[in-house]
Amino acid sequence: MHKFSEVLHYIWHLKNSILFLFIVLPLLLLVYSFNKPPTFMALQALSLQTEQAHSSLLKHVNEPNFARILNRQLQSDMLVTRSLQDVGILLEGNLKQGEKQLIESVQNSLRLTSAGKNVIEISVSYHDRRQILRLLEAVAINFTDTLMAPERFAKDELANSLGNQIQLLTQLRQETAEKIIRTQQQSRKAKAEKRKALERKLTALEFQAQTLNMQKNLAETQYREALELAQQSKFNPIIKPESEPIIISTDGGTGQHLWFVGIGALIASLLSFTLVFLRALSDTSFKKDREVRQELGLRILGHMPNLGDVQFDEGRILTMPKLNL
Repeated sequence: MHKFSEVLHYIWHLKNSILFLFIVLPLLLLVYSFNKPPTFMALQALSLQTEQAHSSLLKHVNEPNFARILNRQLQSDMLVTRSLQDVGILLEGNLKQGEKQLIESVQNSLRLTSAGKNVIEISVSYHDRRQILRLLEAVAINFTDTLMAPERFAKDELANSLGNQIQLLTQLRQETAEKIIRTQQQSRKAKAEKRKALERKLTALEFQAQTLNMQKNLAETQYREALELAQQSKFNPIIKPESEPIIISTDGGTGQHLWFVGIGALIASLLSFTLVFLRALSDTSFKKDREVRQELGLRILGHMPNLGDVQFDEGRILTMPKLNL
């Protein structure tokens, strides 16, 4: 309790400085805020079909580790730059210093969060209300294409592999059929001893032809299924917009002004704490009997009450305070 009263004592002695900080700093930052363009925030929701996804990122989007990876992909230089160019905010070519700062500001404002089991949300902050929805839509499209590229590649690769397998099996079956015809012709012309060997060879070739035919039919079935999946992904994609992008911060100026005023108050609090701390360190006066005994080696004979504004001259009281008797 005694230490708390000392702190209040220092605060009271520094009240003018503390009041000055709490008035000037928020006011300066408020003026700075009025000179900055207002910032608006927009939100885009995307739905996921996780059961159809091949990528583990889309299957486990709710897990923090996978969410961080998706955020890094969303904030990549290539994606943000391409989105700004698609909207027309940036032109293709060498980027200037101001354009690089714009890209960094958009990257820092982009956020991806999970809004449910199969829903993710992309948010972005931008100073131009007319462009923010178009920018967010471009970001969502490019981000979706980035995530869907491995999915499309996997399905296309499977279809191509099955198509090549069908061609190979068709060629092998055709070659086997030609061998069967030649063996049958040779068997008719051969003698009895050689005919038995040709008949065994013919049996093996016919079995091989049946096996190739079964493999070809299986490959054709899998190929049709792969094509159906590819068609379904076009009409029913794994990731797609849940709704139109919306502006969730319509009055960007008010929120920005309050934020800067809060920052000013926080800075004023820190500086006030520093002033009180320095004042406490620089205070060399004795406040306890124990300090007098330790520093001066004197005994305390008594205590004199605080009489107010009293002046002393070589131990004599020159003016007496007014006492209410």
